[in-house]
Amino acid sequence: MRTRIIAAMIALMFVTVASVSIYAQAPKGNMNKKGMMKGHMMGGNMMKGKIFEKLNLTDAQKGQMAKLRTDFQTKMVDLKANLQKDKIALKALRNKDDVTRDEVIASVEAVNKSRDAISVAMANHLMDVRDILTPEQRKIAKEHLSGKLMGMREHGMMGHSGWNKRGNR
Repeated sequence: MRTRIIAAMIALMFVTVASVSIYAQAPKGNMNKKGMMKGHMMGGNMMKGKIFEKLNLTDAQKGQMAKLRTDFQTKMVDLKANLQKDKIALKALRNKDDVTRDEVIASVEAVNKSRDAISVAMANHLMDVRDILTPEQRKIAKEHLSGKLMGMREHGMMGHSGWNKRGNR
């Protein structure tokens, strides 16, 4: 019995070391000056690289996209800050000795409400971007992004609801 426990602990230690080294690897690909992968969807700018060229956006569309992106990024800063605050409040309740069920439920609901607000903002942003594109441009974007998403799923970069294993988008 003791041998099994020691063997399990050693195996767990190897798995932990291996997983830390895997996550510590630098991203592979074409790197730009800021250290982000060029054209990488997670780089904060979905319209970079080949897709930007393929869509053949007009100057007016480019201006609209830039404004949408700026507005969205600003809104996301606030929404993510609210989520972090709600998570901190929930964590504080865990350390509280005289916590009630109602307090915990209310705090969990606040975290979920913040997450929902982020999801709704993302959906609205994507629909706003879609509204700027012509039907032909939508088709090109859909083909390009579905290919990217499929590749991400195959490589284990996306888990449930678009979140990867580390909890990042």
